Amino acid sequence: MAPNVIFVSSGQNGFRAGSSSTPTIVLNSEVVNRLKSLPFVQDVVPSYQGQLQLNAQGNILNAQVLVMDPQKVYLIDPSLQLVDGSSIQSNNPSAMLVGDTVANPPGKSTPFVTVGQTVRATFSFVDSKTGKTEQQSKSFVVSGIMEATGNNQIDNRVIINEPTGNSLFHKAGRYDQMVVVALSADYVSTVQQEITGLYGNNIGVITPKAILQTRQRFQSGNSAFTVAIAFIALLVGAVGIITTLYTSVTERTKEIGTMKAIWCEK
Repeated sequence: MAPNVIFVSSGQNGFRAGSSSTPTIVLNSEVVNRLKSLPFVQDVVPSYQGQLQLNAQGNILNAQVLVMDPQKVYLIDPSLQLVDGSSIQSNNPSAMLVGDTVANPPGKSTPFVTVGQTVRATFSFVDSKTGKTEQQSKSFVVSGIMEATGNNQIDNRVIINEPTGNSLFHKAGRYDQMVVVALSADYVSTVQQEITGLYGNNIGVITPKAILQTRQRFQSGNSAFTVAIAFIALLVGAVGIITTLYTSVTERTKEIGTMKAIWCEK
């Protein structure tokens, strides 16, 4: 993950939890333009999120979808690499960029999709007028497959362009998240303060530093838990050994007494 990115969502969010207050601001093009105008901001990448059922030659897989300008994925992960034959087609409404885990599902011996393959995507939603569950389908061509990055926000997702996702998911121009790209990591704190100064608790701001701190606390907690389990296992083992020895000696008290008496006579 690039160190100069800031994740922005509606409502006050935490890294490990969802929104802690009812969103009072709609993330739309107006918010995008306002954030772009802030000092030290290089770019703002708005995105929608959703889930699609993918059908690739009869194989079915449910995949998380990130709807954004595919070319700007490099702002989130500058070291991103594509497999041979891949291309990013930002203006192609039928192009799909696929993450490594989706293209190569763990535990499967064959890829789910390959570059150039056609995939049928189905979106299920509840019609607000009828209350019935409806489905909408669209065919995509896998224009590129991303190599593993170690970032689940990319590896576990497929990416389609913004206009297509807005229509398919019926978002009406209301974004789910924005990635604000600072000019450098040195300006992340400044940009974060500018954003919270504009919107206060009505907007959630998460920085790479906060993500790393949360991950470190999680790892520290895991380490402490592992040490505690090891200590308990050692204690239980020691008690088991002592109990076994004590029981063995108690059961053979008469035999040990007889042997000591014979030894003393000698």
